[in-house]
Amino acid sequence: MSQQPDKPAPRVERIVFEGRDAWIKRPEPERSTFFSGLHRVLSRALPRVLRPTNALDGPAALRAEAARLRDFHAAGLPVPEVLEDTGQHIVLSDCGATLRTHLRATSNAAERLRLMHAAQDVLVRVLLSGRAHGRPFVKDMTLGPDGGHIHLLDLEEDPCAHMDLLDAQARDVWLFLMSCAEFHEEPEAALPRQLTAFLAALPDDIKPRLIALGRGLRPFRRIIGVTRTASISHDVAGAYWCARTL
Repeated sequence: MSQQPDKPAPRVERIVFEGRDAWIKRPEPERSTFFSGLHRVLSRALPRVLRPTNALDGPAALRAEAARLRDFHAAGLPVPEVLEDTGQHIVLSDCGATLRTHLRATSNAAERLRLMHAAQDVLVRVLLSGRAHGRPFVKDMTLGPDGGHIHLLDLEEDPCAHMDLLDAQARDVWLFLMSCAEFHEEPEAALPRQLTAFLAALPDDIKPRLIALGRGLRPFRRIIGVTRTASISHDVAGAYWCARTL
Protein backbone atom coordinates (compact mmCIF):
# COMPACT_ATOMS: atom_id res chain seq x y z
CA MET A 1 0.00 0.00 0.00
CA SER A 2 1.53 3.31 -1.10
CA GLN A 3 2.11 5.93 1.55
CA GLN A 4 0.13 9.15 1.12
CA PRO A 5 2.24 12.32 1.07
CA ASP A 6 1.95 14.55 4.11
CA LYS A 7 -0.68 17.23 3.74
CA PRO A 8 0.97 20.68 3.77
CA ALA A 9 0.33 22.75 6.89
CA PRO A 10 -2.18 25.61 6.54
CA ARG A 11 -0.62 28.92 5.56
CA VAL A 12 -2.36 30.65 8.50
CA GLU A 13 -3.26 28.63 11.58
CA ARG A 14 -4.45 29.39 15.09
CA ILE A 15 -2.11 27.98 17.76
CA VAL A 16 -1.20 28.33 21.41
CA PHE A 17 2.27 29.86 21.75
CA GLU A 18 3.91 29.95 25.16
CA GLY A 19 0.53 29.70 26.85
CA ARG A 20 -1.27 32.38 24.84
CA ASP A 21 -3.52 32.38 21.78
CA ALA A 22 -1.63 33.23 18.63
CA TRP A 23 -1.52 32.78 14.86
CA ILE A 24 1.27 31.22 12.83
CA LYS A 25 1.82 32.40 9.25
CA ARG A 26 3.83 30.32 6.80
CA PRO A 27 5.13 31.33 3.37
CA GLU A 28 2.81 31.40 0.39
CA PRO A 29 3.68 28.99 -2.40
CA GLU A 30 5.66 30.52 -5.24
CA ARG A 31 3.33 32.12 -7.78
CA SER A 32 3.00 30.67 -11.27
CA THR A 33 5.48 32.22 -13.69
CA PHE A 34 2.79 32.44 -16.39
CA PHE A 35 0.23 34.20 -14.22
CA SER A 36 2.83 36.46 -12.66
CA GLY A 37 3.93 37.55 -16.12
CA LEU A 38 0.35 38.06 -17.31
CA HIS A 39 -0.41 40.08 -14.20
CA ARG A 40 2.59 42.36 -14.84
CA VAL A 41 1.52 42.95 -18.44
CA LEU A 42 -2.08 43.81 -17.54
CA SER A 43 -0.98 46.06 -14.68
CA ARG A 44 0.93 48.32 -17.07
CA ALA A 45 -2.38 49.47 -18.55
CA LEU A 46 -3.44 50.94 -15.19
CA PRO A 47 -2.36 54.20 -13.56
CA ARG A 48 0.40 53.52 -11.03
CA VAL A 49 -1.88 54.20 -8.05
CA LEU A 50 -4.36 51.55 -9.28
CA ARG A 51 -1.80 48.85 -9.87
CA PRO A 52 -1.81 45.89 -7.46
CA THR A 53 0.92 45.95 -4.82
CA ASN A 54 1.56 42.24 -4.58
CA ALA A 55 3.72 41.02 -1.74
CA LEU A 56 7.00 39.22 -2.25
CA ASP A 57 6.96 35.44 -2.52
CA GLY A 58 8.00 32.89 0.07
CA PRO A 59 9.94 33.67 3.27
CA ALA A 60 10.83 37.15 1.97
CA ALA A 61 7.17 38.14 2.33
CA LEU A 62 7.15 37.01 5.96
CA ARG A 63 10.34 38.94 6.73
CA ALA A 64 8.88 42.05 5.10
CA GLU A 65 5.62 41.73 7.04
CA ALA A 66 7.41 41.20 10.35
CA ALA A 67 9.53 44.31 9.72
CA ARG A 68 6.45 46.43 8.91
CA LEU A 69 4.60 45.11 11.96
CA ARG A 70 7.52 46.08 14.20
CA ASP A 71 7.69 49.52 12.57
CA PHE A 72 3.96 50.13 13.10
CA HIS A 73 4.19 48.88 16.69
CA ALA A 74 7.14 51.17 17.43
CA ALA A 75 5.04 54.08 16.16
CA GLY A 76 2.26 53.22 18.62
CA LEU A 77 -0.08 51.87 15.97
CA PRO A 78 -2.34 48.92 16.85
CA VAL A 79 -0.97 45.78 15.21
CA PRO A 80 -0.36 42.22 16.41
CA GLU A 81 2.83 41.62 18.35
CA VAL A 82 5.48 39.55 16.56
CA LEU A 83 6.07 36.72 19.04
CA GLU A 84 8.45 34.69 16.89
CA ASP A 85 10.20 35.21 13.57
CA THR A 86 12.22 32.22 12.37
CA GLY A 87 12.65 33.17 8.73
CA GLN A 88 10.35 30.28 7.77
CA HIS A 89 7.30 31.39 9.74
CA ILE A 90 6.12 34.19 11.99
CA VAL A 91 3.92 33.91 15.06
CA LEU A 92 1.61 36.81 15.85
CA SER A 93 -0.47 37.59 18.92
CA ASP A 94 -4.21 37.02 18.65
CA CYS A 95 -6.17 40.28 18.32
CA GLY A 96 -9.71 38.94 17.96
CA ALA A 97 -12.04 38.18 15.06
CA THR A 98 -11.99 40.18 11.86
CA LEU A 99 -13.93 43.41 11.77
CA ARG A 100 -15.85 42.17 8.74
CA THR A 101 -17.05 39.18 10.77
CA HIS A 102 -18.44 41.53 13.43
CA LEU A 103 -20.03 43.85 10.85
CA ARG A 104 -21.74 40.93 9.12
CA ALA A 105 -22.92 39.50 12.42
CA THR A 106 -24.92 42.58 13.42
CA SER A 107 -27.89 44.16 11.67
CA ASN A 108 -27.77 47.19 13.98
CA ALA A 109 -26.97 50.14 11.71
CA ALA A 110 -25.74 52.31 14.59
CA GLU A 111 -23.33 49.62 15.77
CA ARG A 112 -22.01 49.10 12.27
CA LEU A 113 -21.44 52.83 11.94
CA ARG A 114 -19.63 52.93 15.29
CA LEU A 115 -17.29 50.13 14.25
CA MET A 116 -16.54 51.67 10.86
CA HIS A 117 -15.83 55.04 12.46
CA ALA A 118 -13.46 53.37 14.95
CA ALA A 119 -11.63 51.62 12.10
CA GLN A 120 -11.46 54.85 10.11
CA ASP A 121 -9.94 56.63 13.10
CA VAL A 122 -7.21 53.97 13.26
CA LEU A 123 -6.48 54.33 9.55
CA VAL A 124 -6.26 58.11 9.95
CA ARG A 125 -3.63 57.54 12.66
CA VAL A 126 -1.64 55.42 10.22
CA LEU A 127 -1.78 58.07 7.51
CA LEU A 128 -0.94 60.92 9.88
CA SER A 129 2.12 58.97 11.03
CA GLY A 130 3.51 59.20 7.51
CA ARG A 131 2.73 55.60 6.61
CA ALA A 132 0.30 53.67 4.42
CA HIS A 133 -1.26 50.30 5.14
CA GLY A 134 -1.55 48.87 1.62
CA ARG A 135 -4.67 46.75 2.07
CA PRO A 136 -6.91 48.39 4.69
CA PHE A 137 -10.06 46.37 4.07
CA VAL A 138 -12.33 45.67 7.03
CA LYS A 139 -11.46 41.98 6.60
CA ASP A 140 -7.84 42.92 7.31
CA MET A 141 -8.66 44.51 10.66
CA THR A 142 -9.75 42.89 13.90
CA LEU A 143 -11.94 43.83 16.83
CA GLY A 144 -10.60 42.80 20.21
CA PRO A 145 -12.63 40.68 22.63
CA ASP A 146 -13.40 43.82 24.63
CA GLY A 147 -15.40 45.05 21.63
CA GLY A 148 -13.51 48.31 21.36
CA HIS A 149 -9.92 48.03 20.09
CA ILE A 150 -9.24 47.81 16.36
CA HIS A 151 -6.02 46.18 15.18
CA LEU A 152 -4.52 46.13 11.69
CA LEU A 153 -3.53 42.90 9.96
CA ASP A 154 -1.76 41.76 6.80
CA LEU A 155 1.03 44.24 6.23
CA GLU A 156 2.92 42.05 3.77
CA GLU A 157 2.12 44.42 0.89
CA ASP A 158 4.08 47.70 1.03
CA PRO A 159 2.44 50.15 -1.39
CA CYS A 160 5.31 52.62 -1.05
CA ALA A 161 7.50 50.15 -2.90
CA HIS A 162 5.31 50.79 -5.96
CA MET A 163 4.19 54.44 -5.67
CA ASP A 164 4.90 57.57 -3.66
CA LEU A 165 3.49 58.01 -0.16
CA LEU A 166 0.65 60.41 -1.02
CA ASP A 167 -0.64 58.13 -3.76
CA ALA A 168 -0.40 55.16 -1.39
CA GLN A 169 -2.35 57.06 1.27
CA ALA A 170 -5.05 58.12 -1.22
CA ARG A 171 -5.27 54.48 -2.29
CA ASP A 172 -5.71 53.45 1.35
CA VAL A 173 -8.69 55.81 1.69
CA TRP A 174 -10.23 54.39 -1.49
CA LEU A 175 -9.76 50.74 -0.49
CA PHE A 176 -11.14 51.30 3.00
CA LEU A 177 -14.25 53.08 1.72
CA MET A 178 -14.73 50.37 -0.88
CA SER A 179 -14.80 47.69 1.83
CA CYS A 180 -17.27 49.72 3.92
CA ALA A 181 -19.88 50.06 1.14
CA GLU A 182 -21.36 46.65 1.90
CA PHE A 183 -22.36 47.75 5.39
CA HIS A 184 -24.24 50.94 4.51
CA GLU A 185 -27.94 50.78 3.71
CA GLU A 186 -27.48 53.80 1.40
CA PRO A 187 -23.82 53.84 0.30
CA GLU A 188 -24.46 56.67 -2.17
CA ALA A 189 -25.15 58.96 0.83
CA ALA A 190 -22.96 57.37 3.52
CA LEU A 191 -19.67 57.08 1.63
CA PRO A 192 -19.45 60.82 0.82
CA ARG A 193 -19.88 61.52 4.54
CA GLN A 194 -17.04 59.14 5.34
CA LEU A 195 -14.87 60.77 2.68
CA THR A 196 -15.62 64.21 4.12
CA ALA A 197 -14.51 62.98 7.54
CA PHE A 198 -11.27 61.66 6.02
CA LEU A 199 -10.55 64.97 4.28
CA ALA A 200 -11.19 66.91 7.50
CA ALA A 201 -8.69 64.76 9.40
CA LEU A 202 -5.91 64.49 6.79
CA PRO A 203 -3.45 67.03 5.36
CA ASP A 204 -4.67 69.06 2.38
CA ASP A 205 -2.08 67.61 -0.01
CA ILE A 206 -3.85 64.24 -0.11
CA LYS A 207 -7.00 65.74 -1.67
CA PRO A 208 -5.53 66.27 -5.18
CA ARG A 209 -4.35 62.64 -5.17
CA LEU A 210 -7.87 61.47 -4.31
CA ILE A 211 -9.29 63.61 -7.11
CA ALA A 212 -6.79 62.11 -9.55
CA LEU A 213 -7.62 58.62 -8.29
CA GLY A 214 -11.31 59.30 -8.85
CA ARG A 215 -10.61 60.34 -12.44
CA GLY A 216 -8.66 57.14 -13.00
CA LEU A 217 -11.63 55.13 -11.74
CA ARG A 218 -14.21 56.75 -14.03
CA PRO A 219 -13.87 54.24 -16.90
CA PHE A 220 -14.37 51.32 -14.53
CA ARG A 221 -17.37 53.02 -12.91
CA ARG A 222 -18.94 53.54 -16.33
CA ILE A 223 -18.33 49.95 -17.37
CA ILE A 224 -19.94 48.64 -14.18
CA GLY A 225 -22.86 51.07 -14.59
CA VAL A 226 -23.49 50.27 -18.27
CA THR A 227 -23.18 46.51 -17.80
CA ARG A 228 -25.20 46.61 -14.57
CA THR A 229 -22.76 44.28 -12.86
CA ALA A 230 -22.61 46.05 -9.49
CA SER A 231 -24.76 43.33 -7.92
CA ILE A 232 -22.37 40.52 -8.86
CA SER A 233 -20.47 40.72 -5.57
CA HIS A 234 -19.85 42.97 -2.58
CA ASP A 235 -16.42 43.82 -4.03
CA VAL A 236 -17.83 44.99 -7.36
CA ALA A 237 -20.60 46.95 -5.66
CA GLY A 238 -18.07 48.56 -3.32
CA ALA A 239 -15.84 49.49 -6.24
CA TYR A 240 -18.79 51.09 -8.05
CA TRP A 241 -20.09 53.16 -5.13
CA CYS A 242 -16.60 54.24 -4.07
CA ALA A 243 -15.74 55.29 -7.63
CA ARG A 244 -18.92 57.39 -7.68
CA THR A 245 -17.95 58.95 -4.35
CA LEU A 246 -14.47 59.97 -5.50
